[in-house]
Amino acid sequence: MRLPLLFDQLGQIPSVIVVESEERGELSGEEALETIATEISNACNRSSKVWLFGNGGSAAIAGHIANDIVGNELAFASSLSDIATFSAIANDHGYSEAYHRQLKLCLHSNDLVIAISSSGMSENITLAARFAKENARLLTLSGMHPGNNLRELGHTNVYIPFDAYGAIEIGHLAILHESVARVLAARSGN
Repeated sequence: MRLPLLFDQLGQIPSVIVVESEERGELSGEEALETIATEISNACNRSSKVWLFGNGGSAAIAGHIANDIVGNELAFASSLSDIATFSAIANDHGYSEAYHRQLKLCLHSNDLVIAISSSGMSENITLAARFAKENARLLTLSGMHPGNNLRELGHTNVYIPFDAYGAIEIGHLAILHESVARVLAARSGN
């Protein structure tokens, strides 16, 4: 029996992930995962806040990882996807402003922002990411088109070259889970 395409793609993630760092260039394998974990660890070590956001499934990933960071007492972390706040801003100021306006109120220069978008093309994500890049550390996670708008906006950028939302979202979640696990292991001396 042949496995569905999703399972084929998931097995490829470690070998196809592209991570680019402004400081270190293009990275792969262990070095790539360690760089992502270091972004999160650095934010936790300097008592920064970690702000995460995305749309749809990416918003769910943002909330999940924020819960993991807070639940393990690594740092204050929050997803900006609260439906009441998000919809009020979208209604009053336009959908593209929903994350940008929140960051304008809460972001500090030593904070870490994690922007997640499977396509990398959502205007509300890229507008907030541009603001974050100018005012804090920015880690982006995207997929699909190699020239997507989010892919090169961050200090560190994760790109999964698939065209299926499911595989990209699972890849983003796995990468962020692995990064948080590495931070926890370093804290416990393992």
